[in-house]
Amino acid sequence: MAKLKLKEYRERVGLSQDQVAKILNIDRSTLSRYENGSRQVKPEMLRKLAHLYQTTPEKLLGAVEDKDAIPHFNSDDINQTLERVSKLLRNMSLAAPSATVVSSEHHS
Repeated sequence: MAKLKLKEYRERVGLSQDQVAKILNIDRSTLSRYENGSRQVKPEMLRKLAHLYQTTPEKLLGAVEDKDAIPHFNSDDINQTLERVSKLLRNMSLAAPSATVVSSEHHS
């Protein structure tokens, strides 16, 4: 069975478990169990979640690829990537001290 993508889609729309539980009139713990796979989601609830998350039940089920998906990055991911890029740039400038920056200005 494909892994449900409930948490991923919930986070994409920027909702907390508490908010979704309140909207759907269910316990937060029930939603948590849906997300971690310890409780099966009934078809009607799956349709409600898909509507709320602006997607389809098939995409929530992982049965079809979401080609329009925007990758979710948290601030830690972004900061770590920026640190790696900065380190690479520093290493490049140390390895090639004669490199010059080309100006995009046009001189007449």
